[in-house]
Amino acid sequence: MDAPTTKNLLSDLRGLILRTRQDVARTVNSSLVLLYWKIGQRVRTEILEEKRAAYGKEIVSTLSSQLGWSHFVQIIALKDDLQREFYAAVSRIDGWSVRQLRAKISGMLFERTALSKKPTELIKQEIVAAREQDQITPDLVFRDP
Repeated sequence: MDAPTTKNLLSDLRGLILRTRQDVARTVNSSLVLLYWKIGQRVRTEILEEKRAAYGKEIVSTLSSQLGWSHFVQIIALKDDLQREFYAAVSRIDGWSVRQLRAKISGMLFERTALSKKPTELIKQEIVAAREQDQITPDLVFRDP
């Protein structure tokens, strides 16, 4: 290959890489916007109960009294809906720090509880009951022998 062809090839490859990076950035940004919208929708329906909050005040005070953003980041990463609900409910009720939440997730607390051995519908009922009563049942914390 001669020098001018090599320069063209390198220039074309550099342009291809830059365009692909821009495409990836746009895709990631779109996905993040959609994620944040979904989070906001859930906050509005489940925490604010469809009421319109004074910008930021009610949302921040409600969330900070329950779970912080770092908690959500850890919980959102979980693939199973039941695990997310379990860790969200228990960490809120017990007041876990983010470090404690990470340790419980990496230690597979959900999988080791007696609750995880029950049918899916029963697990959901127990998590909802714990959330409503703001109290943890024994099956949520006791390990399955």
